[in-house]
Amino acid sequence: MRILLVEDNRRFGALLTEHLTDHGHVVDCAATAADFRELALTFAHDLYIVDLGLPDGDGIDLIAELRRAGCTKPILIITARGGVEDRVRGLDRGADDYLVKPFNYRELLARIRALSRRPAAVEPDRVEAGDIVFDRTSGEFFSGGRRIDLRPSERRLLALMICRSGRLVSRATIEGALQCVGGERSPNAIDKLVSRLRRTLREAGAGIAVKTVKGAGYVLDEAS
Repeated sequence: MRILLVEDNRRFGALLTEHLTDHGHVVDCAATAADFRELALTFAHDLYIVDLGLPDGDGIDLIAELRRAGCTKPILIITARGGVEDRVRGLDRGADDYLVKPFNYRELLARIRALSRRPAAVEPDRVEAGDIVFDRTSGEFFSGGRRIDLRPSERRLLALMICRSGRLVSRATIEGALQCVGGERSPNAIDKLVSRLRRTLREAGAGIAVKTVKGAGYVLDEAS
């Protein structure tokens, strides 16, 4: 199961990610509402785990946004807010389950298993740009039916950009997405990553290229 977790406590988020990964799940971890939105748009997830107290917003609003956008995948709230009114509000705004901190990991895993038994909704899992096909479920890229060999950071960047093909992706957005998985963060590292990805796309005959918008970010568009 691929899970998108948003938890502002980075230490707790890392521990939770490690625990879920040890039990066979793939976890994308966000520390802010902004990072969560980017990852939710980029990858196909089977379950969302949402903390409510975020530095740039309320998790309740994220849940409402997902439901308004037509998302039918299960959503589990994890939070220190244990009042009845908080639980009722969270469930009424679109969450499927509510778990109050501190909790036992065994209970969390049991709730995830229960949510996973619900019938899965059908959502698009393929994105195409140029001659590239992105399988959002596996996170793999293909050109001419052949898988493109990418480093994890390159895969993350291309996934971020292909889902916004033709639109600007800011450097801040790229840095935030890479930071979620312990990726490269410095401005110089981003430049090197973009350079590597450009070379990979050329060699794959992708028909698309990463173009620089000076002072703003990058756009994935048709190759010149």
